[in-house]
Amino acid sequence: MKTYYVYLLKCADNSYYSSITRQLSRRMEEHRSGKRLSTRSRRPVELQQCLEFDNLSQAVRNELAIRQTLSS
Repeated sequence: MKTYYVYLLKCADNSYYSSITRQLSRRMEEHRSGKRLSTRSRRPVELQQCLEFDNLSQAVRNELAIRQTLSS
């Protein structure tokens, strides 16, 4: 079974970033080391929340809901 992680990061500038990955530990290392352009200039980042899904559609719906909440 495939597992998808929806995660929420708090960045050094007090902004938030959310995304989906299948390998959370690898993705967190990429964010922390500056390999992810999306958060490179906002390091350090801190994992605030992580949700697990076995269905990509559910993961995408939840990640979009998080982004909508962040933008409002």
